[in-house]
Amino acid sequence: MAELKRTELTVRQGRAVLVGVILPRSTADPRDPLGELASLAKTAGAKVVANVIQRRQKPDSGTYIGSGKAEQIADLAKKNKADVVIYTISTNITRVESDGDKILRYYAGQTGGLAFFPFKAQDMAQSFENIANELRHQYNVLYRPEPLKADGLYHAVDIKVRNRKDLIVRARHGYYAPRM
Repeated sequence: MAELKRTELTVRQGRAVLVGVILPRSTADPRDPLGELASLAKTAGAKVVANVIQRRQKPDSGTYIGSGKAEQIADLAKKNKADVVIYTISTNITRVESDGDKILRYYAGQTGGLAFFPFKAQDMAQSFENIANELRHQYNVLYRPEPLKADGLYHAVDIKVRNRKDLIVRARHGYYAPRM
């Protein structure tokens, strides 16, 4: 494979589905409840492809947003080919894993990110530093299946490093093939 010249390299913008849960005592701007999150996504270089807002009296104990809304979000992410990496920080300081913590761990793991669980509020700064460190030490791997499938569908991938058990691979669990 010929080496690419610098002028031939491109950066693909990540695609994000933003999700917000509005509870009765929410301090979110009622005119634009996802405005701050949208600004963060834009700053990170992501293109927002869908917004989901769920108004609830209290969080759902299993999914926080409700199982129906969770399915809707998963469908939206697949339909819009959302592919951003999610890093999460739990605010649960009870040291007992909650359903919400499980969800944070799940979303981070599915996107190639990582979930952080500080023991007290003062430790959150270290979690942000850990995320910054993670982002500074990432590698991109090019994968081209043989034969190349141009069906626009999602394809699962399992990435492992041969003969290096000391390395940890965190990656998405698949990709969307281009449609040609």
